[in-house]
Parts: sequence; C-alpha cells; structure tokens
Amino acid sequence: MKKNKSKQTKKDSSIKESVSKSLSVNEENLKLIIKNSIDIVYYTFTTSDDQKYLLVYLNNLINKEIVDRDVVGAIIKKAQENLINQSPSVEEYLKGL
Repeated sequence: MKKNKSKQTKKDSSIKESVSKSLSVNEENLKLIIKNSIDIVYYTFTTSDDQKYLLVYLNNLINKEIVDRDVVGAIIKKAQENLINQSPSVEEYLKGL
C-alpha cells in the first residue's frame, strides 16, 4: 500500500522570505506574492524629512479620500513637525552668525 504524500508547492525562488530594508525590494516581493491583482494599490511616497513609505491597500474597499487625509496626511504632518523640531531656534541661528 502506498502512502499518500502531500505535495509541497515550490516557493518562487525570487521571493525573499524576510522583510528587506529596501522598500522597493519589499514592494517587488509583495507583487510577486499577490501577482496581477488589479484590486491592490501600491502607493509610495517620500516625506519632507526624506522618509520613504509604501502603502498597500485594496482598491474599492478603502476610501481613498480617508486614506489620503487620515493616513498619508497624518504621516506628512508628523514629518513636517519633525523638521520644525529639528530646525535651530532663532537664538541658535543668530549665535552662529
């Protein structure tokens, strides 16, 4: 009697199993995993403090206006606040003159 062996599916060799420090590598890995889904939106942006972000969501299940306002807007606002907080005060600037 033969034992039934479960077939193991081979993983795509181009897909990394860990999260990379590179946002573009992570985006490509997600695209390889999800493959040709027209419902998936990949939105990358860079804030004024040079931080890069990748936002991935399902189109038509997410309200884009809310994402722009509450997610992207909040990230951009925080980046601007960080830049303001890192800027020298007027007194510090004048001392440097």
